[in-house]
Amino acid sequence: MSTGVPGVLAQAVSRFPDTEAVVTQKVRWTFADLEQRARRAAQALVGLGVKPGDRVGIWAPNSAEWVVALLGI
Repeated sequence: MSTGVPGVLAQAVSRFPDTEAVVTQKVRWTFADLEQRARRAAQALVGLGVKPGDRVGIWAPNSAEWVVALLGI
């Protein structure tokens, strides 16, 4: 089993895939939706050349997209 934040997300997806994880005025994402978006963000970062151990910063207001960026990193 994975540890840290990725492990927690994986556990939530396996136990509660259809439960809402992120709810704002604009979006309603389940844990499965969130995982899918985080994986796409991670793939995009890898495509840009980001490697394990690199430092990545997020400068953005609190938003659903911020959560995706954090999980993707």
